Amino acid sequence: MNICIFTRTTLAHSIGGMEVHADLLAKGLIAKGHEVSIITTCHKEGKEQEIIDNMHLYYVAGSKPGRSSNKWFRLSEKKFLSLHLKRPFDIVFSESGGAFRLLRHNINKRCGIPIILIMHGMFYNEIKTRLNVGLNVRSLAAVAYYILIYLIRDVWLISRANAVIATSHEQKRLIKKYYFLPESKVFTIFNGVETKISPVDTALKKKIGFADSDKILLSVARLKREKGLHVILQALPEILVNVPQAKLLIVGDGEYRSYLENLASELGLMGKVIFTGAIPYEDLGKYFHLADVFVNSTIRENGYDLTIIQGMAYGKPVVVSRLKSLIGVIADGQNGFLVKMGDVTAFAQTVTKVLKDISLATKIGKEAQQQACTLFGVENMVENTNEVLEHVYTQNKT
Repeated sequence: MNICIFTRTTLAHSIGGMEVHADLLAKGLIAKGHEVSIITTCHKEGKEQEIIDNMHLYYVAGSKPGRSSNKWFRLSEKKFLSLHLKRPFDIVFSESGGAFRLLRHNINKRCGIPIILIMHGMFYNEIKTRLNVGLNVRSLAAVAYYILIYLIRDVWLISRANAVIATSHEQKRLIKKYYFLPESKVFTIFNGVETKISPVDTALKKKIGFADSDKILLSVARLKREKGLHVILQALPEILVNVPQAKLLIVGDGEYRSYLENLASELGLMGKVIFTGAIPYEDLGKYFHLADVFVNSTIRENGYDLTIIQGMAYGKPVVVSRLKSLIGVIADGQNGFLVKMGDVTAFAQTVTKVLKDISLATKIGKEAQQQACTLFGVENMVENTNEVLEHVYTQNKT
């Protein structure tokens, strides 16, 4: 089939769950014999199109790189229709709201092209996240915005999709509830991660500035307040009381970095926290190898971070915020540890327990790796998505 994927952001723009998902899905569908074109926002270097691993990427000039806007929706639809005239598409995937313009204009019905919506989040989660960040004028304005968007746009556009893919069982429940969709229209497919382990970089630990005896807590995230990195920073002094060789490695960058660096200084953690900044996606595996424990202290309610699953795939014990979307993924105390969101003391105690008990860490890490490979292998994600694709395509033809 000739497939078009709409996504406002790709790995050419930044590194994140949706970017990785679009890339892995496209490559997987191509491996199954499909042709895949990706329509996305403007390239930072001004490229209009390129071919990577047989993926045809079209960057919409005039839009803002990685950002949704009315201009992006309008120009992306125009690009789609021009490509469709040259070689008709059989089906469209929308990464979150990427193809909302097509749904608004009923392109799936008018042109007979089914649209499958992959929902990485929804208004309900965004509202809870804003409230977790704290009550202020900005967060209340954001809550009002998401409620308005839900009422005047999402609730009717999402119902127009031929199928909706949820990335967790909890998300499926919420999608059915708030968008009034029947069971037959919503499918649960876990986001996939590369479960193939990359080689160890034996020089990296020393190069970054760690000693062989250091116990490394690893966090990989965009540096935004809702990622909750301040929680693990605040927990680190208590961890150091019991595990003085502990150090925190933060991989990623963002507007919250200066705040986190200042917080580390105020807490007397200079020399105990290392910020790497952004690193290429293909190099992430080298950093997972360094970890004694992977920590994700997010206060964001929107699904789950794929970095958690990557940590599990590398056989690392993970200590993460207790999210409903992780139900069925992490069994607390068996293949990872779930901690009450924002609970500094609980994070400190759980991380300390893992670092001090090597046999426990090893056991949990092995169980985590098995779970990640079973539920989140890229092959499973692609195969399940392909089944939905074929089901929707056949249904559309009848």
